[in-house]
Amino acid sequence: MSVAVTFNDPGLFPDGYCWSNPQQFLNDLTPLLSASVSGLGIIISETAPAPADQDKVWARTVSGYLEGLYLYLGG
Repeated sequence: MSVAVTFNDPGLFPDGYCWSNPQQFLNDLTPLLSASVSGLGIIISETAPAPADQDKVWARTVSGYLEGLYLYLGG
């Protein structure tokens, strides 16, 4: 199985940008990054996907909120 991950052109920091601490840099950088994934499906549910769907990314939710993203690696 292969998956294509395409990173989009990043946003730019404003001229003269200078971060004050590593956490602030991460907070400022994260919204500027984005990527798209193609070549597989995504299962969004609170329960684990059925065996036939375990080749897809599982976006596990808890009470409607994203808890984590999981990828089965065979086995």
